Amino acid sequence: MKNLIVLLLISPLFFNAQFRIDYKVAKIQNSRKISLNIDIINESSDKYIIPLDTTGFRVYYRDEPCKNFFYGGADVGLGLTLLFDDNGKYIDGQSSGGYLSPDLSDLENEKLNNYKKSLNYWKKKYHLKIDSVAEKNKYLFENLISIAPKHVFHIKKIIDPNRFNDDERLLLFNTYYLQPEKVYKISISHCIDKSIYDNLTKEQKIMLKGYKFFTGTFFSKETEYSFSKEDDL
Repeated sequence: MKNLIVLLLISPLFFNAQFRIDYKVAKIQNSRKISLNIDIINESSDKYIIPLDTTGFRVYYRDEPCKNFFYGGADVGLGLTLLFDDNGKYIDGQSSGGYLSPDLSDLENEKLNNYKKSLNYWKKKYHLKIDSVAEKNKYLFENLISIAPKHVFHIKKIIDPNRFNDDERLLLFNTYYLQPEKVYKISISHCIDKSIYDNLTKEQKIMLKGYKFFTGTFFSKETEYSFSKEDDL
């Protein structure tokens, strides 16, 4: 396993006076990859719910409001967003790939059948009739993170900005087109619009009674990031 370069940033972030986020960023030696250690700290006396998909990162698109969240394939709509600032302008992410791998077709048929069974069960359990509504509800509900008072939720991720959120079935992935030997300013953001919770059923909201629902946006401080032409060759 490759060693990590010296720590680049330790920074406190804030949702509000009751929440704090501490994070550390380091670039992995001889690689484009970035190691992220993030602590979400509930300093209040209240229990909170935060929608947060920790399996990957949401891709930044400048014209996409945070109330829109997509899922499936390479989309991780409830993930943290890693931003790359190039002279005061955030770089838009891109999606690449998009065809079924023949070697995975039989396996994917089995996965698809299992997914349909799971979705049908979910629809019956929460009295949902439309597949697309049930899928969105399922994705949101299964990615609600609860944080008790005075507790910490830790996230540790490694991301390669050149290729992340891989989907083996469609060979899809996300990317930020970055240039070697150029210095970017990176930061982390997360945005939750209150309308997102409209995708929950009344029954689910009752199940979450006693929790406060997080809404708002947080941005981290920026730190510099660059890589050489020789990284990952």
